[in-house]
Amino acid sequence: MRELQFALRLNFQALVITFRGTKKFMQTLFRVFLLTICLGACDAPALAQAKKPNVLFIVADDLRPADAGTRNSRIHTPNLDRLAKRSVRFDRAYVQYPVCNPSRASFLTGMRPEQTRVLGNDVFFRRNLPDVVTLPQLFKQSGYFTASLGKIFHRGGTMEEVNPDWADPLSWSHMKFFQGTPLGKQGEGRNLTGGALKWCQWLAAEGADEDQPDGQIAVEAVQLLNEKRNEPFSRRWLSQTARSVHCAEKVF
Repeated sequence: MRELQFALRLNFQALVITFRGTKKFMQTLFRVFLLTICLGACDAPALAQAKKPNVLFIVADDLRPADAGTRNSRIHTPNLDRLAKRSVRFDRAYVQYPVCNPSRASFLTGMRPEQTRVLGNDVFFRRNLPDVVTLPQLFKQSGYFTASLGKIFHRGGTMEEVNPDWADPLSWSHMKFFQGTPLGKQGEGRNLTGGALKWCQWLAAEGADEDQPDGQIAVEAVQLLNEKRNEPFSRRWLSQTARSVHCAEKVF
C-alpha cells in the first residue's frame, strides 16, 4: 500500500510536468489527489490495528561467536540454529566494554559506558542515572508485561548472593533470580596461560539440563510464556540469561 502511494506521488509529479498548461491538468490532478487520499484512509486503520510483537530477549555471559552450531559444527545448539535461520544475523557486532556490568548497563540504556559512568562491577547504574529509561522500561511504559529471568542487568554480589537493591523494579513487571553455583568439573585449560588469565576455563558435567541454573532459567521461561499466552491484550517482553557456558557434556 505504501509503495503504491509512493508511486502515485511520483506519478503526480510527472503529471504536473505533463499536463501543466493543458485544460485537463486540473481534472487529472484532482483525481490523483483524491485516489491518494482514499488509499491513505484505507491504510491508516490497518496500521493502527497492527499487532505489536512479543519480544524474547536472550542474554549470555561469555558466549563466543563459535559457541553455537551456526558457527561451529562441534557444538550442538539445534534450537538456536533454527532461530538463527529465520532471523537477521549481525556478524560484526562488538561488545561495548569487556566487563559485565558496564556492558549490560550500556546496551540496556543505549548509552556508552563513558556516559553511564559505570566502568566496573561495583556500581549500580541507577546511582549515576536515576531517571534514565531503560529498554525494558520503555516496553513496560508502552503496555508490555516485562519479565526478567536470571541475570539481565548486573545483579551485584557473588554467584551465590544477589543484591536486592539492584533489582530495578522500574524495568520489570516480574523478576526472578537463580542462585547457586553450576555443577561440573573444571577444564584442564584453566591454567593454560600460566596464571595470566585465571578465568581461562570451561565447565562441563553429566546430567540433565535442568540440573544447571541455565536449564532452570529455560524451564521457567517456557512456563511463563505458556502462562501468559492466552491472556487477552497481553504483550510480553521476556528476558532470560545464560551464565558463562556451563552445560552437560552432551552439548559438545
